[in-house]
Amino acid sequence: MTSEENNTPEDRASSSSDSLEQEITPVMKGAEVVESDVLGNKPEISQDVETIMSPKEEPTKEPEPATAEALPTPKEITAQAPEDPILVVTDAVPGSVLNEPVENIHRDDSMTAAEPPEEVKKLRQENAQLRQELEEKNQQLKNQSSVEQERSPQPESETQEEFEKMIQQVYIEDSCEYEQDKQEFNRHLHQLEDFSGRVKTLCEGMIQVKQQVTDELLPSCESAKKHLPYSLQAQLEKRHQSIQLIHKMMERRMDELKEQDAIAPSFPQSFELPRLNREELQSLKASQPSLENFRRQLSQEGEEVKDRRYQQIFELRTQAEDARKKLLNLVKRKVLDILDGLYSGEQNSKPLIDGLKANPENESEKERLDQWFNLHLQLQGAIHTLLEQVKVQPMEVKVGDEADYYRHEPIGVEPDEGLKTEQVKEVVQRGYEYLLEMDTPPQVLRLAQVIMVKN
Repeated sequence: MTSEENNTPEDRASSSSDSLEQEITPVMKGAEVVESDVLGNKPEISQDVETIMSPKEEPTKEPEPATAEALPTPKEITAQAPEDPILVVTDAVPGSVLNEPVENIHRDDSMTAAEPPEEVKKLRQENAQLRQELEEKNQQLKNQSSVEQERSPQPESETQEEFEKMIQQVYIEDSCEYEQDKQEFNRHLHQLEDFSGRVKTLCEGMIQVKQQVTDELLPSCESAKKHLPYSLQAQLEKRHQSIQLIHKMMERRMDELKEQDAIAPSFPQSFELPRLNREELQSLKASQPSLENFRRQLSQEGEEVKDRRYQQIFELRTQAEDARKKLLNLVKRKVLDILDGLYSGEQNSKPLIDGLKANPENESEKERLDQWFNLHLQLQGAIHTLLEQVKVQPMEVKVGDEADYYRHEPIGVEPDEGLKTEQVKEVVQRGYEYLLEMDTPPQVLRLAQVIMVKN
């Protein structure tokens, strides 16, 4: 064994990583060859071992055989394991085992592979330990180099220039995102103001319509009824009852409409979104941090500003959506059922009205009958006008229209020779739609219930 192999692992670990690698590489390679031969396996020579066995060719020099001063000679290994009949090493070429051709390193096939000798075990343990120490030493050197590089001061002018570049880049990126967020914020703010205004208009309008029915329409209807002959009063009794029922429905809804009207819309406390301030970014340089720390501080500041902007936009979008749902709910539950009652009463009373008007005996009472009959139409007109103010309108659905399942709700089918299959035969209940924003297609508020043709 050479003097380099007799050194303890602790002595070799204290040297630099380069000397450690030079010391342990031959030992590792030699141990691998010896161990492979002892265990009866054909040695698989790695690229590194091949490099040692066949010296790397230089373009201008003849290849030189690699020395193996750090490796044990075949005689030394044989002398240390004289009783092992498995190990057979030729010494046709003096020097290291690694200079031997692979064909000259063989084993006695008559023997069974046994436990490797103590020398091989020892070499293997030293190999693993030295490899671990080398890796630890390399890692320590890398960490030390990284820390020293971070701590090494840059020239003042270069540092300040880097600071300014980073500030400019972060500020420009935030400004671009701010403009986009500002557009989204203003759009949701406009929706909140629009729908809140529609809710207020609807509540106040329905209160006025109810008051008009109470103060004008019903007294006029009662007066016309009293002056009609008893026979006509009996025939119009059911129609009169339907009008009184609608008036009671409106009275029951007034309390809730007044409560909704009294609720002030919730607007954001601030209409200005947060954004990065260049002066505040400049103040971060006062502590003279490293470039890496300064970059992290800028990134953190930018993310915090983005989060605050997103939170404001999210809250505003939620408020606008709540105002929209509130409007649609009021229209569906407080207005459309009144219109449905008026529309249904008008359709059911039409044959009676047409018959009374056509009877010559009622010619003298025509003016009072018209006053009576027009009550439904006046009330429908007042509510429709109110719905137009809040951008709600009835769907245009006619007999003979093709089926549109995004707008029509078929509730039955009937044959009709005059129409084609899947055409509208009858509108049972009107559908309604509303405008979300100007210059946008209307949104469906309620589907129209129809009878479809099926021939």
